[in-house]
Amino acid sequence: MNGKKAVGEDINTGSQEDIFGKTGNGTLDFSLASTPDWENDPNEEVLNVDIHDMDFNAIHVDALRSKNIAAFPTDFSVSNWESQKNRSLFVEAFPECPLLGADYQMYGQDYVFDPETAARFKEECERFQLIELSPEADLALRKLIYGCTEASKKNMYLIWACD
Repeated sequence: MNGKKAVGEDINTGSQEDIFGKTGNGTLDFSLASTPDWENDPNEEVLNVDIHDMDFNAIHVDALRSKNIAAFPTDFSVSNWESQKNRSLFVEAFPECPLLGADYQMYGQDYVFDPETAARFKEECERFQLIELSPEADLALRKLIYGCTEASKKNMYLIWACD
């Protein structure tokens, strides 16, 4: 596998169907809102996409490997310490990607990205779609790109709400 594909395209099917649905507890659920006060926004649009710590870890590991930097594995047995170490290594190796390198908490913290920030986040993600990706990292990037694209396209705030 050479990892080359059209930006946002599933390397196996060209489809996006696998990004939708709830993957479990401890995730951030995507929605769009017309204001940053999303909890009171009657126009909130639930995207039925979520992201998990292990999604970010998969992206970080593949990005590090692209620079021949050793990283911890991406499976669900990885400890929080190992994931944080991968994130720290990513931040050092890719300082131009602060959104992908941020420390997102899955419990007790919601995140609101304005349309401009969502567009920058999408650009960071697209950069890594050109490297060889594990299926987990590819899926995670496509989830992020989908949410960011929808927010930019509709000029709405991208919301990640903890479950």
